[in-house]
Amino acid sequence: MRLTFNVLPVAMFLMAIATAGAATYSYDAQNRLSTANNGDGTGVVYNYDPAGNLLSQTALATQTINFSPISNTVIGSTPIVLPVSSTGGLPITYTVQSGPASISNNVLTILGVGTVTLLADQVGDTNFATAQEVTNTFIVSKETQSIAFPPIDDRFYSTNPFIIVLPVASSGLSVTNTVTGPITLTGNSVKMLGMGTVTMAVFQAGNSNYLACLITNRFIIGNGVQTVSFTQPLSPQIYSTNGNFGLTATAPGGAVTFTSANTNVVSILGTNASIVGSGTVVITANQAGNLKYHAAFATRTVVISKAAQKISFPQPPSPQAYSTNGSFGLTATAPGGAVTFTSSRPTVVSITGSTALIKGAGTAAITATQAGSSNYLAATATNTVTISKATQTINFTTTKTASLSQHTFPIGAASSGLPVIFTSSNGSILTISASTATMKAKGTVTIKATQAGNANWLPATNSATITVQ
Repeated sequence: MRLTFNVLPVAMFLMAIATAGAATYSYDAQNRLSTANNGDGTGVVYNYDPAGNLLSQTALATQTINFSPISNTVIGSTPIVLPVSSTGGLPITYTVQSGPASISNNVLTILGVGTVTLLADQVGDTNFATAQEVTNTFIVSKETQSIAFPPIDDRFYSTNPFIIVLPVASSGLSVTNTVTGPITLTGNSVKMLGMGTVTMAVFQAGNSNYLACLITNRFIIGNGVQTVSFTQPLSPQIYSTNGNFGLTATAPGGAVTFTSANTNVVSILGTNASIVGSGTVVITANQAGNLKYHAAFATRTVVISKAAQKISFPQPPSPQAYSTNGSFGLTATAPGGAVTFTSSRPTVVSITGSTALIKGAGTAAITATQAGSSNYLAATATNTVTISKATQTINFTTTKTASLSQHTFPIGAASSGLPVIFTSSNGSILTISASTATMKAKGTVTIKATQAGNANWLPATNSATITVQ
């Protein structure tokens, strides 16, 4: 055994400590063994008299280090406070024999991943023997990490991008986001490309201190709800033969087709609506849907109003002369159909069908009426017809000679059939009663005839010279 000691002045009474393996020895100023600490938890205190003779040996009190096993832990865990003193009340000395840890002021700090072995030691003093060394071994593992990535709700397809909260690792390390499905991801902006399931696999590979971590975020893109933009056609519109108007509609899902709820009002070919008749019709713009959008439609109501019509009514001849049983034809046409005629003065002109019957002299307004139809409003047209008084003649049955033996003869009549006034220039030769002449004697006489006319006939006169033989 090799002893190491220091010789110190007696007045200071400082101890020199020698170590032999795990044992330590103390000597007094006279270089006498005062304490033997065997390192196995036992020891002896030696007492001397002034002459240097050994008086007694007293066993040192035993002490223990209560150093409970440290559980395996992870890097980044809270520093561990170690026991300060042994059962003897003496301070414990800790050393890190191996592994990524440090101790300062009895506080154990984890520095990395690996196996840590700690040594706890208490060398004793003049009252307590050296405590049994205690070793404590535990494993420091990598710390688990998590990735915060809020769930993404299922949604309908849209051309509008949406924003997500990007994934973040609790370790602060960067993550990779692998996307599968019909989207593109630019920063935190998601653009939908179609329908289907989208999976975002977010991975953090870990490092010397952190374990790897993987999470997935899935959501479904379903057929989007689309809106058909259907421009309201002009309404109301007026019916017209061969009338038509265009239809315009767009939708995100593509081409739009049109249908008419009443093809008797509007028929449709492509984007052209043909006017068939008057009425109200609902036109539907349909988009059939596709892989991105549900089918959609929009409706617009169009009113086709009845059209005003014009009657073609040629002017009947006017003026016309009155004649018994006289008549003339009436002609008129209209888009709405058959035309009827009426007279403002049936005593001048009466109408049967399309025949105007002359009843008397005067002026009558003849109206052509079309009562209207499913597509046309009622319409009228009027022409005025004047019936002038007719010219009449007085015709004599005898204009030159008459035989006295005949005694009487009819004088004549007016072409109008109206009564005629006859007068004789010589009553001794010929007398007149109404329209009959009575011969009295031979000779020459002049008969004058007068018809005054009436509402329909102009006045008429005539005369004849008759020789009675």
